[in-house]
Amino acid sequence: MLLSLLLFSLSYASEEVTALEDYLVKNLTTEDGLPMNQLNYIDVSQEGFLWIASFEGLIRYDGVDFKSITHHDYPELRGGAFDLTIDRHNGLWAFDTNQRYLFHSRQGKLQHWETDQLTEVLDYNLFLDWDGETVLLGKHRFYHVIDGSLTEYPLPGVEGRSIHYALFANDRSLWLADKNYGMYRIVDGQSTQIDPKTLGSKSGRIVLLEQGIGQTVWAISAENDLLHFQDGKWSLYQDPVLQQSGHTRAMLSVSNGTVWIGTQNGMFRFQNGQIKKLPRSHYQDEDHIYSIVCTPDGNIAYSTFNNGIKLLQKRVFQTHTREGAFKYGVVRSICPEVNGHSYLIGSIDGVSRIDSKSGQIEARFPELKGIDITDIEIITPDQIYFSSYSHGLYAYIDGKMHRYTQEDGLPTNTIYQIQKMPDGRLALATYDGLVFFDGESFAPLPSEAKLPSNLIISLFLDGDTLWFSMASAGIYAYRDGQIIPCSQGSEIEATTVFHLTKDRDGNLWGGFSGGILKIKDEQLEIFQMPKSFPYINIFHVWRDASEGLWITTNTGLYRVKIADLSPSDSSHAFTFQSYFKADGLPSNNITALSEAYAEDDIFWVPFSGGVLELNPSLLKENHYYPELLIDQVELNGINLSPAELEESSPKAFAPGLRHLRINYTAPLFQGGEDLNFRYRLQGFEDWRESNRREAVYTNLPPGDYTFEVTYV
Repeated sequence: MLLSLLLFSLSYASEEVTALEDYLVKNLTTEDGLPMNQLNYIDVSQEGFLWIASFEGLIRYDGVDFKSITHHDYPELRGGAFDLTIDRHNGLWAFDTNQRYLFHSRQGKLQHWETDQLTEVLDYNLFLDWDGETVLLGKHRFYHVIDGSLTEYPLPGVEGRSIHYALFANDRSLWLADKNYGMYRIVDGQSTQIDPKTLGSKSGRIVLLEQGIGQTVWAISAENDLLHFQDGKWSLYQDPVLQQSGHTRAMLSVSNGTVWIGTQNGMFRFQNGQIKKLPRSHYQDEDHIYSIVCTPDGNIAYSTFNNGIKLLQKRVFQTHTREGAFKYGVVRSICPEVNGHSYLIGSIDGVSRIDSKSGQIEARFPELKGIDITDIEIITPDQIYFSSYSHGLYAYIDGKMHRYTQEDGLPTNTIYQIQKMPDGRLALATYDGLVFFDGESFAPLPSEAKLPSNLIISLFLDGDTLWFSMASAGIYAYRDGQIIPCSQGSEIEATTVFHLTKDRDGNLWGGFSGGILKIKDEQLEIFQMPKSFPYINIFHVWRDASEGLWITTNTGLYRVKIADLSPSDSSHAFTFQSYFKADGLPSNNITALSEAYAEDDIFWVPFSGGVLELNPSLLKENHYYPELLIDQVELNGINLSPAELEESSPKAFAPGLRHLRINYTAPLFQGGEDLNFRYRLQGFEDWRESNRREAVYTNLPPGDYTFEVTYV
């Protein structure tokens, strides 16, 4: 049997400068599969993997899965790994400060050297020289590996220096930060001492050096004074917040002139002469940052000693949360006020008000505190109605709150939605049918209507037509006193359709478990989601200006392209974007009965724990295509070595191949981007589509096969 492995990919990236307030912080912790939240240094391999040093060993992340190399794989890793770097040969180097081991990993082979007699350095051990080779900082000198042996790396001008940090600069000069005071620039063996205090720094001790654009160099002092060297001249930048943020352990200069500064009390950014701090999460302590890198797809990734990994990404939504307002409850409904920039929010703990300009959240209507408010209908600022779960209907009229219950003629005290009708009445979706309220009395539908369900889930008014959905009974319309079935006789006749929205062309969109519906001119069209899309409950469907559909579900937020939908083929090529709690959502849970609010250019979504304001105009097309890799091949339970995987020639196997598993991946960290893969074993099967990253075959007959994989 012959097996060849083929991959198809393309890689390039575009660059842009993102305003600090437009960053979303994606946080990956043990809840997302990270082995531990206490992390040390990180780096990026040539394939695009994030490699992370931790006290449990080495961790590799491809944007989806974490894979660990621990002392169970190599006993020498029992002390974990602290410092980490990747050289120009794509070799990974790590240092264990506990056991004093230097590690080198390439093609699945791990080597180590004992360094106890060479170094007393605890923090910064590994550096890349001018040629991209790794060097180890010893007590007062450098070492490198030559022909498998760790030997001294001779550098004129270094002798006798007490070295804290080093930079092998682009102009082939060597910069050294002294452990106690000052720094040195060594050119052709000639050393020049630099006193930071003479440059205006509060401290004479330099803790970090970083290569800037071209031949410029950045330095930061123990008091967090930022120094910039360019064309023989120094500039000083100071910020009082940065100076009070404790030890700086990481700096990263990127090609647009930005410098990222990681401290033990958060992340800062220098740009255009200004230093600003990235806002911290309300639910975490300040990030204790250890290391910062730029991923191939343009994200800033950094490791923390307390909060796992974080990635800075361009946000497409704003999350509104407040510990006192939404911390303990589910948001039910969102209703705009007449001023156009504030919204009333109904939750299981009453009503709050959000000002979208300031982001301020305040409690409103104290009479409703503790009441599960399911919907809000504003007639005028002095006439507002509130539906509730098990507490009836509330009416705020001229400054006074009134309550209507079953004692006043309501068939049930549980009301899910309210909709003002063209004739001024209120339509109520209740636990016991569709009910109308004229301000004085309640009128249910006549008994001859004979609806298949009494549980009305949602309402949507389109002109003079009131659309309503029922639990496990599809969707109906009410017009001129008549009930019009819409889904009767269709595949969703006995399905729960959750909510409807209307797009700019007058089409109605809705969702159900496993699919999307569209109503145009009262004609129903049903789209079953492809098999590559998760089978989930779809609650809201909203069309944006770029021909995309945003989908709220019980597992997160998704975006699909309308052009990719097919009413007849659920196995066609399909790509989508997904966003979860780690991407900045208040939670992954959007409840089925919570009502979103859709405008032409913005979408408000209720979550458990907060409200999301979605602005699709912030969504930029991603022009980065990750490298596609065969990650592992398992034959009858035995893995091919990484060296064998890198061989391009076909591989021959003896008859009796009972089990073949091929794992592939494409490292990608951009929030919302989900890769769909197409693969086939040529000579055995046609193309398949999957969002999984493995292909499994059993009992293959003898023959010549080629495994091909790409992504769409």
